[in-house]
Amino acid sequence: MKNKTVLLVFLVVPVLALGTGSSLLYRVTYVLAFLALLGYLWSRLNVIGLKVEVQQGTTNVQVGQWMEESVVVHNKSWLPKLLLEVHHKTDIPGHSNRRLIHLLPHQSTTWITKTLCQQRGLFSFGAISVASQDPFGLFSIRSSLGQPRPILIYPATLELANFMLPSGKMLGEGYHQGRTDRSSPDASSVREYVFGDSFGHIHWRSTARTGKLMVKDFDREPAGPSGEVWFVLDMQLAVQNGEGAESTAEYGVTIAASLAKKYMDTNRAVGLIAWGDKQYRLNAQRGEQQWGRLFETLAVVRSQGKVPLSDVISSTQEHIGPNAIAIVITSASKESLVAPITLLGERGIRPLAILLDAVSFGGRTGSGTIVDWLASAGVETYVVRKGDEIEMALDSRLRGWAGKYRGALTVRK
Repeated sequence: MKNKTVLLVFLVVPVLALGTGSSLLYRVTYVLAFLALLGYLWSRLNVIGLKVEVQQGTTNVQVGQWMEESVVVHNKSWLPKLLLEVHHKTDIPGHSNRRLIHLLPHQSTTWITKTLCQQRGLFSFGAISVASQDPFGLFSIRSSLGQPRPILIYPATLELANFMLPSGKMLGEGYHQGRTDRSSPDASSVREYVFGDSFGHIHWRSTARTGKLMVKDFDREPAGPSGEVWFVLDMQLAVQNGEGAESTAEYGVTIAASLAKKYMDTNRAVGLIAWGDKQYRLNAQRGEQQWGRLFETLAVVRSQGKVPLSDVISSTQEHIGPNAIAIVITSASKESLVAPITLLGERGIRPLAILLDAVSFGGRTGSGTIVDWLASAGVETYVVRKGDEIEMALDSRLRGWAGKYRGALTVRK
């Protein structure tokens, strides 16, 4: 609308100038009108004959990683393109991709932009917006090139190498005898590398000492590599505290994603229950497809649930098979949560609780009491507080640490 108004003014003024009888005024206004028309044609032709390509350099990008994209702009026209402002629109937090470019006839330009992924979720890369402005600043023409496309940012994952699943009679006491090529916290010996061993198991110190490629042998974890692992993630809005990345919801998602990756990498069947903005339930399975389904769910689930975790467990426990392990991740601290968790054990399911201490995230009620309740019921429990190094908080070698801090996990007055 602005462009049409300006153009109309500069075309009408010369006509009005004829009535003044001043040839000088007429000539000046005629020149101005000509320049205005030239500027309009400049800005209009400047966005014609362009082709844009956008390529994402990284896939399966996670929070904390850099996302790389390459933008290529081709000038297919015989006219030069000057003063083009190219803007790749997106709703990804922290993303900015805007350039001022000049192109000769049939020339191309390319640039790469890196963005630190700060938030999980489903986002959208919009079309490329190209803006052209004439040298006089009178007209601005915009054109959209390319097609919008979605991009999924997965939650961050941590290396929780020292987290161990609970042992028990139903799952086999202690460690299983024998060796395994699957990673567990305890390396029992070092041997020479053979074809097929994981490069992640290389023991570099022994390799440097012997001059041969050496790898670590691991003991099997309790429950062996075949038992199902279920994650029950509390996404009820009423029990969440904190904001953004420093919230109980994001801590819970990060822990679930990290442990899910840990056990899927060892070929365990992994399942997920999370009632948030939707009621998500993924049956325990193995393989890359399950990895995709699980991480897509953890990328988009929102802490907007209305159902208490105790009711979620009661409603979904029948989907968890016997001899499975159920890892319950929650910031709830009500006594009503203890009974559903312990009932899992009565159904032949081994429960484990990871409690996010609400007080440390700004809530009023801490986790101290429920830790005692769960401990008395024989449920192995970990406590994670805001600012903790999660790798340390979930280190099974330090399992007794929660009692050390129990006095700090109190009700805020």
